[in-house]
Amino acid sequence: MYLNWLQNILGQYLNKVILWAKDDKKRLVFFLFFAVFIYVVVVPKLIQVLTNYNYWDFVLTASTFIYNNSITKQFVSTLFIIVVILIIIVLRFFLKNYKRVFEINIEKQPELWSYYVGSGWSIVEDEESWNKVLKLTNSPYPAILKFGNEWLNYHLSFQAKIPPTVKKENQNFTFVIRAKDKGNAVFFQCKPDGTITPHFITNGLVIVDETNKIKFLAEFPINKWIPIKVSVKGDEVNISMLGVSAIYKIPSTRLAIPSSEIKGVMTLECANTLTKQNDNSATSKLAFDLDYEKGTIGFREYGEEVALFRKIRIELLQPIYR
Repeated sequence: MYLNWLQNILGQYLNKVILWAKDDKKRLVFFLFFAVFIYVVVVPKLIQVLTNYNYWDFVLTASTFIYNNSITKQFVSTLFIIVVILIIIVLRFFLKNYKRVFEINIEKQPELWSYYVGSGWSIVEDEESWNKVLKLTNSPYPAILKFGNEWLNYHLSFQAKIPPTVKKENQNFTFVIRAKDKGNAVFFQCKPDGTITPHFITNGLVIVDETNKIKFLAEFPINKWIPIKVSVKGDEVNISMLGVSAIYKIPSTRLAIPSSEIKGVMTLECANTLTKQNDNSATSKLAFDLDYEKGTIGFREYGEEVALFRKIRIELLQPIYR
């Protein structure tokens, strides 16, 4: 919790410094010089120290220095050493965890995924390439990465394939973005006829945005690997495949639906209508927030739906966190 707070504070101040530098040419020159100096001179030394330095030698040297000096010097030295140790801990955390590009190796990193217990989540061999791929079926809740819940903006790319053995009514592949957890996320169901339907899952309730379906002119081939690129920036989702792209805007609203009207799957239009109709009534209602500002990625295949996924890559964009 504290490290997330520190990340947010540092991110805010760094953004302010960059904006300050852009306001004036002299400032910009100074800022660039300072940045290059830190990158070329300071960072390599810090990395060398953080990876190779013997901490016991550091503690022994510091203890000897403190013991052989006056009380004032001892106090100042002790304070300085504590600050240095804290800086080292924080820098080691950032060096370990700060990463812009994630290429998910399906075969070697199955432990990175969190999925619905009882779902058909498995790693299988692709019949064409013989490479390991992710196979997903019978997963009412998304299978998502165990990290990235705080991500804001990113590019997601992957390849998907619908096996030929799947019944026509169950043929689709579904990708997930902005997932806080398995019960709160945005996902897009892509069917072979070129239709992409946005869905939301909020505290387990699935809401379908039938009104804003995306219809591509090109159809998706069965039993062929389809490359997909998704750009998530703010409330805009840009989906590109087969040389065609479309933009969808993620809504942000609070739904208050009467308890008696709640179903496992509802349309967004119906949910909005029920919210407006019962706005001032005393009827018992349940609130559902469509708030998808941040979250990780994943996939979903419900019931007898089956799809294969591979070559998953995420590139984080600024701002990464807030």
